[in-house]
Amino acid sequence: MGKLGISNFILYRWRYYLGFAAIGLLLAATVLIVTFLSPGGISRAEMDSVVASTFTPPQTLLGQSPDHILHLPYRLFQKLSLAALDVNLFAIKLPSMVLATGSVLALYGLLRLWFRRNVAIISSIIAVVTGQFLMLIQLGTPAVGYIFWNAAILYSVSMLVRTEKYRIVWLFAATTFAALSMYSPLQIYIVVALLATCAVHPHARFVVLQIKNWALTACAVWFILLVTPLILSIVQQPSIAATLLGIPAQFSWPSLHIVRQQLLQYVGFSSPSSGTRISPAYGLGVVALALVGLYHLLTAKYTAKSYILTIWFLLLLPSIVSNPDAVMVTFVPVLLLVAYGIDYIIRSWYRLFPTNPYARVFGLIPLSVLVFGLIFSGVERFVYGYHYDPRSSGAFSNDLQLLDSVVDANKNKPILVVVPESMREFYTVYSDRKPVTPRVQIASALNPLPGGVTIVHHDSQVTRPGVPSQILVSRVTNNADRFYLYK
Repeated sequence: MGKLGISNFILYRWRYYLGFAAIGLLLAATVLIVTFLSPGGISRAEMDSVVASTFTPPQTLLGQSPDHILHLPYRLFQKLSLAALDVNLFAIKLPSMVLATGSVLALYGLLRLWFRRNVAIISSIIAVVTGQFLMLIQLGTPAVGYIFWNAAILYSVSMLVRTEKYRIVWLFAATTFAALSMYSPLQIYIVVALLATCAVHPHARFVVLQIKNWALTACAVWFILLVTPLILSIVQQPSIAATLLGIPAQFSWPSLHIVRQQLLQYVGFSSPSSGTRISPAYGLGVVALALVGLYHLLTAKYTAKSYILTIWFLLLLPSIVSNPDAVMVTFVPVLLLVAYGIDYIIRSWYRLFPTNPYARVFGLIPLSVLVFGLIFSGVERFVYGYHYDPRSSGAFSNDLQLLDSVVDANKNKPILVVVPESMREFYTVYSDRKPVTPRVQIASALNPLPGGVTIVHHDSQVTRPGVPSQILVSRVTNNADRFYLYK
């Protein structure tokens, strides 16, 4: 009988495959559950996103419509989704679901290139259940791009450095992701951080010098071509440049109160809150691991990775203390610090027991407890926060699903939907895409159709015509009576 070692245990031999399975299951569960069950509706930001995407004209690609240039890649994706699937919850959120899936794949690939496999798996699992990630993936808005672009750029650049056979392919991919990310605010800083690292770090500079001049020239031309609509739009409307840099329209030096409020988004653990944005953005355990990772990063300050993260954080720092939207772009760098923290803890413990595998595994039990605690607390905080926080109830509604059910039940009748003026554009898009005859009419004034059905939104200011034949209610909003039906 051979000697029984830790490698003989099935769980140990299959640990990485189990980790991959955990990442896949968590991703599928979180994307589906979070998107359709918690908070289980759409927000006003998503309504505005639908309108912006629908009315993004083709001329924007020629730089002739600067008002629609921000987040252009996402707008075109959502426009295509709505055109193919009509205006419904799935079509609105589909682009974010796709980009969220791509984000996790890119994040794991990036973490696997930067760290050992065990660190990559643990960090990826933490990323999937972080409240910031859960918040962004369920929003049918361009916000998820703040994770996707950063992850895709860093992964493609890392592959560019690690491989020689397909270096040109990864250079082209990195150029494409970098160019498309320029349409989103605050994304320029990761590109600047990478270029600065290539300029000042010896190994990064060496890798760049190995690339053929024709490839660098071709990618530079490709980059300029992709951002040409953005450049033309900035020429027509210079304020777009300030928005992309994260500078508020009415710029003023932030007061101590504003700085404090911004910092509470990261460390306000004594007064957590939710709504359209969870605060603080990261749990206490995630912040603790990130601080450990920051220490580790500073001790390894001569690596190219430390150059990238340090320059990136320094460039983002003014926005972090003054711009509320900056918290979304910090997800990837914070996750990398978390991975650094996990890597530091594991390496430190392994150095204590270089030859004793049982001591190694035993010492990792506290880390496992921490990881499972982060998984549980992250999901619980998000789900319960969005279900029971009154501000969340006001931020999300299932009005679209309720209206859809009534329209489908009366599809052969003339239908008038009376909504507030502020929502008219969104419901007009809904009406245009709804395949019913006669077409659903949207108005802000009450002019009942002969022999038809009138549906009055709760927030509409019109005087309701008597007692409704039916009231459509929702249990997820503060005002449960959402629509009044008159026949």
